[in-house]
Amino acid sequence: LGVERVLMLLAENPPEGIETLDGYIVYGAGESAAAWMLAEQLRDRGLTVALHGGGEQSVASFKSQMKKADASGARFAIILGSDELAQQKVTLKNLRGGEQVMVSLDEAVSQMWDTVELLQPEISNSHLTR
Repeated sequence: LGVERVLMLLAENPPEGIETLDGYIVYGAGESAAAWMLAEQLRDRGLTVALHGGGEQSVASFKSQMKKADASGARFAIILGSDELAQQKVTLKNLRGGEQVMVSLDEAVSQMWDTVELLQPEISNSHLTR
């Protein structure tokens, strides 16, 4: 099995004790420092997030990062490009529902928490059926 397939299977059937990512930060080469600071801010607010680990010189393309975001099982892609940075906003894309909106950081956190709380009973019940 390929790595992407394994990640997809884990996302569909997470083992007990492994958290699903709330978000995966997708960013451009010029936004690397801001992306790492954003990750820290989201983690400080109790969300689990990941991002591409490359430095300024090795940032993957948006397309590649979006594929990784989807394969990671994250609920949301949090997009931080030059437009978002200039407006002090992020684009929040629901990776399971498809809708995408540009919002402030506070709005993004609120929407992400609303989704996490909405899914809590579903997550709890899915562990009971195993």
